[in-house]
This record gives sequence, C-alpha cells and structure tokens, in this order.
Amino acid sequence: MKYIIILAIVIITFSSCNENEISGLNNQISKLKNQNAELRDSISKLELKNIYAYHILGITKQKSLKVNKETTIDFVFGYRDYIKEYDVYLLTGKKENDRELILKGQKISEFKYTYTPKNKNDNRIKLIAVFDLDSINIEIPADVTINVTD
Repeated sequence: MKYIIILAIVIITFSSCNENEISGLNNQISKLKNQNAELRDSISKLELKNIYAYHILGITKQKSLKVNKETTIDFVFGYRDYIKEYDVYLLTGKKENDRELILKGQKISEFKYTYTPKNKNDNRIKLIAVFDLDSINIEIPADVTINVTD
C-alpha cells in the first residue's frame, strides 16, 4: 500500500511538473508568435517605405524624336537592383484608371518601352508601375516629356 501511495505521489508530481513545463512552453510559443507578427509588420512597412522612395527616369539616346518614327526609351528606377515584382501600365486617358497593361511581372529596376510619336505635340509619355504588396497596391508614376520634331 505504501508503494502505491508513493507511486501516486511520484506520478502526480511528474504530471504537475509536465503541466508547468507545457504551460511555460505554450507561453513562449505565444510570445514568439506575437514577435513574429510584429517583425512581419515591420518588414512590410520597410518595404512600403522603400517603394515610396522610388522614382522612374526616362532616357532616350536621341536629343529629339521624329514624328512617326519608332524609338525605344529606357526607363530606370532611381534604385537599380532586383526589386519587388511590378507591372507597368500606359496611362491612356485623363483619368488614372484609363490604362493599358504593357509589361507584367517585372523584377529588375529598369524596363524598355517603344514609342512612336504621332505628331509634334505627341511629346508626353505617362506610365505607372504598380507593386502588389499583399493587400496594398503601390503606384509609382513616370511622366516624361520629350522633344519631337518633323
């Protein structure tokens, strides 16, 4: 009988130690999950801040473009490296939603766009790069005015 009582005490002691240990581990897991969520949020905010700092430059090899002559224009982000994936749209109207997708899934901080001016007044190219950051779309505009001659 003494052995049964001693065995019961030992089992209860071990089980209470295990419960305390399990409770402690659950608390640690909960804290780590909270820290992980905070770190993800901080990283997302840093990515967002980084993308808002981008600007796009348009560069032509010629000093002026000719009417009805196709020319390739290099567009480069002020930040040159691999960046978060983005799509490029040509703004086709006066409203920002009037757009046409011209490049999809870009990953490098530069892209080319081929342009043919229709007349001397057709001297403005308006593009927009759109970054999809989970639930937020970040739009970076590119607005280039070029010299067009006959």
